[in-house]
Amino acid sequence: MKLKAIVWVGCLLSLTLPGAAQGYGAYRADPWNDGKGATLRQRSGNGGGYAEVYGSYIQGNLRSSSEAGSAWTAGARTGGLKHFDRVSLTGQAAVSQTMGYRSAGSLLSRPASYLFDFYEFSPALKVRRDAELSGGLCQDLSAAWQWGIRGKVAFSKIVKQETLAHNTSFLSSGLRPGIQYRKGSFAMAASYQFSYEAERIRLNQELSPGEDTPTVFFDEGLFYGSETPWYLLSPIHSDVGFLVRKFSHGAAIQLSEKALYAGLSSRWSRGEVWANAVSSSLYDFSSWDLDGDLDWSRGPHRLHASVDYLWMEHQPLPENDPSASRLTLKTALQYGFVGRGWSFAAVASLLDREGCTLVNARYRVDQQVLIPALDTRWTLALGKAGLRLAAGWTCGSLSESGPSLPSGTVANRLDRYFVRYREHMVSHKIVLSPGLRWRFGGGLYADAALWWNHGFRLEYLGADRISGTLAFGYEF
Repeated sequence: MKLKAIVWVGCLLSLTLPGAAQGYGAYRADPWNDGKGATLRQRSGNGGGYAEVYGSYIQGNLRSSSEAGSAWTAGARTGGLKHFDRVSLTGQAAVSQTMGYRSAGSLLSRPASYLFDFYEFSPALKVRRDAELSGGLCQDLSAAWQWGIRGKVAFSKIVKQETLAHNTSFLSSGLRPGIQYRKGSFAMAASYQFSYEAERIRLNQELSPGEDTPTVFFDEGLFYGSETPWYLLSPIHSDVGFLVRKFSHGAAIQLSEKALYAGLSSRWSRGEVWANAVSSSLYDFSSWDLDGDLDWSRGPHRLHASVDYLWMEHQPLPENDPSASRLTLKTALQYGFVGRGWSFAAVASLLDREGCTLVNARYRVDQQVLIPALDTRWTLALGKAGLRLAAGWTCGSLSESGPSLPSGTVANRLDRYFVRYREHMVSHKIVLSPGLRWRFGGGLYADAALWWNHGFRLEYLGADRISGTLAFGYEF
């Protein structure tokens, strides 16, 4: 019912936002509308939108332990923008279903979103359904003042019906009100952000003790943790199941002067891991993130710089000291050029992730991951055809220190997943992705894209992962 409701609301929203497709493209390209604020910097033209259906296929073993060996996806998405006299409306909706074969790994819908995780080891078919709906409204109060509000809701459900049958449900919602002041070419805006996320895991299959009883590994940080037989997981097998929920509050500020834009947002989050069988929280966790953007454009040239800072920690209850923490810092610099009928963009980035965990609640392990990356993109318009090519390269390094364990102490680590994770992080990889968009006229188009990821000198992973996508859409 939730998926159907989001589909119907999204379709209704897109039908009420007719206009010019070029207007919606400019809206998405404006860094002011990157998600930090709730107002619009420009309200020119009529607006526009698009709607499309697509299908894709991906396979290959250059993947994380939680990705499917191969998967089919089908979906639909739409988005629109409409300007009225003093009011503007925006809206987006998307639904998809993925059939993932040979799927195992994380029981969570978004692996690596937290410092902890649950892993299972029985590859089988997983069916995933996703739906998302977002929209916004902004209104001019006067020539200098504007207020706006944006909202978003997303829903995911993953069902595994074969070995170790279980299902995972994820729901998130958010609201962002804000206000803007502008005078001439100068604009300044501030907004408040609130969001809520909840994720629940339910066990659908009862198992009995035996020699071949499957197990689940509880990762408490850096793949250290404990392994438990599936049939003993009474918290997951309860009516409510295993629940992860998080509340977030934040604020953002945006500034622009002619071709210069700057944005800064901060968010603080707190959550808990709840087990209904014991009617209490097992873990508390918190995070703080800070995102900054700087954008400048002049003529065909554009420069964009971004910095993302994220601090996370979690602690078991009733303990007071954190058992794991992680600091992530990502910086990126982008250059773009738009010529007559063609464009080019290049992004250089560096990811620095430093984490630590306590092994057996006593012995500290530190880890640092460094990942530089370079991505490029070319586009060329030839009549009704639009050609594009994306290419990228990445590598990395991973270093650890500790623990210094006393003789006879055992540190339980999920080595079979850790070695794959390490190789996936540090190996040299290249990406190539050609694409073609053909415009039939009247707003109709077809889009095809291929994607190839290749790794070098791999021991635990496959050398390649490939995918293809075909979409048909309409711009209005």
